[in-house]
Amino acid sequence: MRAYFIKLLKYFFLANRPKSSIALSGLLIVSSVAALELYWRSNGFKPTITDSKAYWSYHRSRVYQSEKTVVLLGASRMQAGFVVDTFLKRYPGYHVVNLAIDGKHPAAVLKDLSEDEDFNGIVLCAVTAPFAYGSYLTAQQQYVDYFHKQFGVADIVSGYFQGYLQSTFASFNNRLKFHKVIGNLVVRDRLPSKPHRTLLRNRSTAIDYSRLNRAKFQERYRKHLAGARMANKKSWLRGVAQVERSVKKLQERGSQVVFVRFPTTDALWQLQQIRTPKHEFWDTLVSKTSAKTFHFHENPELMKLDCPDSSHLDFRDAPKFTQLLLNELDKRMVF
Repeated sequence: MRAYFIKLLKYFFLANRPKSSIALSGLLIVSSVAALELYWRSNGFKPTITDSKAYWSYHRSRVYQSEKTVVLLGASRMQAGFVVDTFLKRYPGYHVVNLAIDGKHPAAVLKDLSEDEDFNGIVLCAVTAPFAYGSYLTAQQQYVDYFHKQFGVADIVSGYFQGYLQSTFASFNNRLKFHKVIGNLVVRDRLPSKPHRTLLRNRSTAIDYSRLNRAKFQERYRKHLAGARMANKKSWLRGVAQVERSVKKLQERGSQVVFVRFPTTDALWQLQQIRTPKHEFWDTLVSKTSAKTFHFHENPELMKLDCPDSSHLDFRDAPKFTQLLLNELDKRMVF
């Protein structure tokens, strides 16, 4: 083995040939990349996608790839709570496209799908009552506009390679860009902090709450309880009527729409019950829509699940939630 390495070194350093220099350069680059990758992984960084309107649009373009398509709509709770791999193990014949967008209610994308004559499938839409209220109806419109007005072939190519590279290499984490690493070292005298959220290639999110300061999140919602007031129901009902028109358009083409209320707990649940009490808003939505519906309070097992930040499921609980949800959707003959 020693003799082999001596011959290898002689080949690279003593052979006066251009290709040896190229090979050496290539070897050094690969070695450096591998060492950097191992270093970041040893410090707790995992491969994660950097989301954008272009990357979302790349996935939006994939809703036509199968006759058995399931589109996931919603915000961060859909991304964190619904495990696509768990679904596909149970229903391997389906094609799943995750169009949920962190922090934004989904009515605009639901409307866009309803107006898209080429789309026909099952829409699972994670909602809370405000999704049909005022400006929340257009919260995701910028993404819809990007898809229809700016998305092109270059986005398809970059979306594919972005998904592959960022889901394979931790070094492509947005926090680990050279200027950000240097900035952290200069200003804070430390490396960037390890993120607790990982965005997967399918746009699902795995959230690790093992290092969570739970009291901090509880206080965030609790401080709003005293001044909370119930939302304007008349305005909300106008929004529900607008959403129902989208539901009907989809149903006329043979699509299904299911509204799902994902779990929230503790101070956030208390706050939501002041602003949009279940009996005033969710129960009214159920009576006003032709879509199928499911609220996590309809299943005692789901009510036992913990949301460490009051709002989202830890990645360890998400597969169980997905299985329980699928049981409920089976009862409603969704698949």
